Amino acid sequence: MYTSTITCAQCKDNIQLPPNTGPFELVTCPHCRHTAKFIDLQLKAQEEDQKFVDELTLTLAPPTGD
Repeated sequence: MYTSTITCAQCKDNIQLPPNTGPFELVTCPHCRHTAKFIDLQLKAQEEDQKFVDELTLTLAPPTGD
C-alpha cells in the first residue's frame, strides 16, 4: 500500500512511497534506478516549485510605470 508519491530528480518519473518513509531513507526510482535520500528529493521538489512560482510571478507582474 502506497500513501504518497515524489518525483525522481533524474528522470522526473513518479515514485510511489510506502507509508512511514523516513526523511533519511534511501528511495530508488523503479524506472531509472536512481537512488537518493527522501529528504534530498523533497528539497529538490521545493526548489523547483519555488522556481516555477518565481517565473510565474515575473510573467504575470504588471509593468511598472516609472
